[in-house]
Amino acid sequence: MSPNELETLKVFEKDGAAGKGEISRRLGISTHYAATLCGSLWRKGYLEILERRRYRLTEKGLAELQEHLSQVR
Repeated sequence: MSPNELETLKVFEKDGAAGKGEISRRLGISTHYAATLCGSLWRKGYLEILERRRYRLTEKGLAELQEHLSQVR
């Protein structure tokens, strides 16, 4: 998992659901790059798509995030 993907997952851990615009503002990246990150994480099974083009962590995404965070500590 790339560092940017990990940072994206952290946004979802804090905010619950978020759209590409929210991700881009929180991480200081373009909306296009936020869409690319979310699409990649969705294809890997870490995010699910909700109504209105919003995403949310899946159980797999939460487990992956927690695993990375535990390795840092």
